[in-house]
Amino acid sequence: MDFGSTANARPSVETYSDCVALQELAESTCSALYRAPELYDVNSHTLVDERSDIWSVGCILYFMMYGISPFEYAYKEGGSIKLAVLGGSPTYYEEGFDEELVALIKQIFVESDKRLSSKDLLS
Repeated sequence: MDFGSTANARPSVETYSDCVALQELAESTCSALYRAPELYDVNSHTLVDERSDIWSVGCILYFMMYGISPFEYAYKEGGSIKLAVLGGSPTYYEEGFDEELVALIKQIFVESDKRLSSKDLLS
């Protein structure tokens, strides 16, 4: 389990310096395969909130379902994990899995402003 990145859930990202600091913090404390895309390429005025953690939860659910993290294929094929995450479209195998579970993780691997909140996830 990766709790190295526990921090303020809504950091202020106003200046270039803020962007660099948050991106460097994420690089040093978050596992690349579970890091949300907004933490790979931080822009000023980017909203970084609890939904970044929901992305990580989605990665864990995906791993539990398929036995591989959703973006690990890029690493195994010599590609870039960052580019795979920024592309945000893992392969879904629906056969043998509950349709609602597959639909749930599909709602997680989207842009942060469209991603489920923790309240949505628990309801």
